[in-house]
Amino acid sequence: SVENVDPELADLIPAGSVAALSFNGLAPALRQFARTGAPFVKGIERVLQVPLADIAGAVGGSSILYVKPSALIPEITLVVKTDDEDKALAVLDRLARALGQGSVPKHTTVDGIAVRQLDLGSVSVYYGVVDGKVVVSDASRAFESVQDGPDKPLADDGVFSDAKDAAGMPDETNGWLFLNLKDGIPLVESLAQLANQRIPAEVEDNLRPLRSALVYGSRNGDLQDVVAFVQTS
Repeated sequence: SVENVDPELADLIPAGSVAALSFNGLAPALRQFARTGAPFVKGIERVLQVPLADIAGAVGGSSILYVKPSALIPEITLVVKTDDEDKALAVLDRLARALGQGSVPKHTTVDGIAVRQLDLGSVSVYYGVVDGKVVVSDASRAFESVQDGPDKPLADDGVFSDAKDAAGMPDETNGWLFLNLKDGIPLVESLAQLANQRIPAEVEDNLRPLRSALVYGSRNGDLQDVVAFVQTS
């Protein structure tokens, strides 16, 4: 059966996030993907220079991923529980060396937390382990947020709480995906303008009335339910 996600981990998602995902099973999914033997699996492993089985062995338990608006580039943060901090860091170092294409991660500290900083030119990626949790983010402040908790969690975000109540989402779920469309769509439009692109007017008109979207899974006995909910303004 599908295990419930860790609600305490989800409490680390900050209010104001325009996208948030709380899920289980990252390690089994990676192992199953690797076992398919598909040609593109070897291609992915050549790019990463790390076998997917090694990545699966370094992560486990619940995970969260969130996107939060920032000054220029949105903050994107992944937090994954691990039972082996040293193995997780070693795998991350191997991934950083491959993806950095010659750029060597720099050892630094953020609010007293030892982290690695990988300079990718226009953006830096920070990674490290905080209290048994792997943290990867393009924002250094994510580490303090994971260590001490956010100033205001997503649970206290009005758009999220309205969507959760309206969708009838219980506190215990197998996993969920939340999209704050009210604030997320303007963010996408701003990023498109920075890239000298524009969302088609007819698409923009269709998206404007949307406030939020929420998808979650829950189990009732032998019955597995998946609920998808969209809220309009």
